[in-house]
Amino acid sequence: MKNLHSLAILILFLAVPVFASKPDKKINWISIEEAQTLAQKDPRPIVIDFYTDWCHWCKVFDKTTFKDQKVIDYVNKNFYAVKLNAESKKAFVFKGQKTIAPQLVKKYQIQGYPTIVFLDNKFENHSLSVGYKKGPDFLQVLKAEKGKGL
Repeated sequence: MKNLHSLAILILFLAVPVFASKPDKKINWISIEEAQTLAQKDPRPIVIDFYTDWCHWCKVFDKTTFKDQKVIDYVNKNFYAVKLNAESKKAFVFKGQKTIAPQLVKKYQIQGYPTIVFLDNKFENHSLSVGYKKGPDFLQVLKAEKGKGL
């Protein structure tokens, strides 16, 4: 009986951290089409992460900056976040026209990766943030872009 009691306490002790710990939040990445629909109902600027599968610094961005809880909270509260593989040939509708990511790369004159494109809620005015940035530095960029009234 004593062993059964000890086993029950051990199981409870091991289970408490699992239930007590909060799961990490993540950036709410959505499609560019979803962002356009949501921006009509609830206007917010859009942040688009243009990346490639072969880009080392794009992967570092994903593993570090985009896991920074302050960045996550700020992006989720203030922007619609979109990830676009810059080399993808998968078609989508952008501002009423069927397009692919390489056409947007050309439109926004993206020359390296990662590049973050900030758009206003009408998908018109834009600015770029080129290259990898650590969480605190990227948070400053996000706040500056939000402050521009995009």
